[in-house]
Amino acid sequence: MDLITPTKLDNKYYVGLTNNLGLFQSDAALLTNATMKALVDSFIRSEATWKSKFARSMVKMGQIGVLSGTQGEIRRNCRAINPANAADVLAGPGSSAGFSGVAAS
Repeated sequence: MDLITPTKLDNKYYVGLTNNLGLFQSDAALLTNATMKALVDSFIRSEATWKSKFARSMVKMGQIGVLSGTQGEIRRNCRAINPANAADVLAGPGSSAGFSGVAAS
């Protein structure tokens, strides 16, 4: 979440981070690791670098195969695999359990 230019897709999120405008603990964590801090600094210095890395990341994410049906599951708790009958629990009474979702990993 970019507080500087919230309606524009740009590198200002990283500028905000270095000015204590991160919203989440995970935002601030980007500055506590030397490798990540160097990456943040490179994105601040060059919007072209950020755009290139962002574009490559989006392409990679688009290639992630989402498993569905019996191959995947929608987890009730992200930290735990659902019990064997979770499909029935999630589907509710009287409905078929055929659902699709994000793969367990």
